[in-house]
Amino acid sequence: MHKNLHDLKVFKIVLFSIVISFLFCIMFISSSSIPKGDDLVFHLNRINSLSYSLQNGDFYPYIFHNQNFGYGYASPIFYSILFLYPASFLNCLGFSVIESYKIMILLCTFLTCLTTAYFLTAFTKNTFSISVGIIFYIFSGYRITDCYTRGALGEIFAFIFLPLILYGIFDIFYDTHKKWQVLTIGYTGLLLSHNISFFLGCCLFLSFFSLNVKKTVTNQQIRFSIYKAISFSIGLTAFFLFPMLEQINTLTIANNIPPSSEVLKLQDILGLLNGTYIYTPGIITILIPFMQFRKLKKYPFLKHCYIIGIFSILLTMFTALWNIPALGFIQFPWRLILLSCILMIPSFVFIFEQLKYSRKMILLIMELIFIIYYFNAQSSLPLLSNISDPQLNIDKLVTTFGDDVNFCSSELAHGEYLPNKEYDYRFSKRKINTNPSAMVEIPFTEKYNEIIFNSLSTAKPTTYIIPLTYYKGYIIEINNTTLYPYPDCENAFVTFVLDDNYADEEIKISYKGTRIQKLSSLLSIMTSIIFGAFLLNKKYKQRS
Repeated sequence: MHKNLHDLKVFKIVLFSIVISFLFCIMFISSSSIPKGDDLVFHLNRINSLSYSLQNGDFYPYIFHNQNFGYGYASPIFYSILFLYPASFLNCLGFSVIESYKIMILLCTFLTCLTTAYFLTAFTKNTFSISVGIIFYIFSGYRITDCYTRGALGEIFAFIFLPLILYGIFDIFYDTHKKWQVLTIGYTGLLLSHNISFFLGCCLFLSFFSLNVKKTVTNQQIRFSIYKAISFSIGLTAFFLFPMLEQINTLTIANNIPPSSEVLKLQDILGLLNGTYIYTPGIITILIPFMQFRKLKKYPFLKHCYIIGIFSILLTMFTALWNIPALGFIQFPWRLILLSCILMIPSFVFIFEQLKYSRKMILLIMELIFIIYYFNAQSSLPLLSNISDPQLNIDKLVTTFGDDVNFCSSELAHGEYLPNKEYDYRFSKRKINTNPSAMVEIPFTEKYNEIIFNSLSTAKPTTYIIPLTYYKGYIIEINNTTLYPYPDCENAFVTFVLDDNYADEEIKISYKGTRIQKLSSLLSIMTSIIFGAFLLNKKYKQRS
């Protein structure tokens, strides 16, 4: 009987999550076009390039070889592509890249509903209260902005995993101290979603850790659970984490411009529109726990969640803090609202559950008014047509960030992962340069991940500069010999030197990856097997 009731509740939550997902994505699925968010074109091109790689048999590309006019761009090394695969598979099956993106957002919303429900079961078994928590998290103003106005796909992914992180923190510090695997899944997913969100998630963990230092020092189980969660998270993400760290020093990606011009004002937190931008987790989820804060004092986790959530909101308004250049990598102070969206939910649901039915209905009606208000604003966004740009016409979108850029901005956004942004990739002819200069242009053939040409007939050493952006992992194959190139000092292109022993020989340049990439992938595979075996064993023990 108990199992049947549990199954019925699960069924209700899943069915409710499906309905909510379609309602949230109504502006996506009701039109063949799509609101053209700030980062939308960049992410559509990531999906498109991953599809191109899959079609060429490259199932985990470290470089998108078709991007930036054929010079290549290694965004997969620095910005995980793992969660793009569903959309890219759909694109390979014949769906347009825009249709694939829409389906992926629908799936992300559904998964966010499920992880939120899973998190809230730690505090209530009431299906209605859980459903209300889902509504206020899914339809938070900041998430609406992420999905529609900004097209911030990395943060959309992050919304899925933040409830799991908070659940893991709750269990380790405040409950059984044993569910470290939830924290592992949460932080693994967060790093593979969005690097900046992962950093903020680590700050979130440190906040709770600082509030529970004494408990952690005296409780060996807590320390052991934290150690296991960190160890497995590193192992599971090794295939992305270590290759990124290996190559990050070759780039100049730091943003040292203080983001103080982007601090929020009180009207932003209150949910008043700034164009189509909404910078609030929800005024209702802020005020209701505040007015009933005394009820939270007996529940440390709920109290700590609310306090940290309010603190993260206040930090977005503190101009002096964001004048610090070192915080430039966060880009926007209002990214902290991402954390407050989930931090407000548990205390709100706890208070909501104790309210009279009439007051509950009033709050839901107020939330519905806010949702209509926010979605009405999103309807004014410009549209990207699925008919006129079925597979993203790069020529039309190349100047997404203005005519003054030298690279393909629709594919590279701001070109954070380019070693050199000054070279005119856009208009310069792609050709092989040599030193000393060749009298004639060297012809070459190009495949997906290969450039092939014949070396010059010369009696002295020659430097070859290939029209490919240099990243570690390229190799030169010539006459059964493998050479390793380096970046030229002027444009950071793939460069190597041949002496007269290699005159008039066929040369092949291709990207084969680094030893760290291969060892890291092996470590992640082994960790995944061990972690999966642990989860299966735990589930078997629970059933028996």
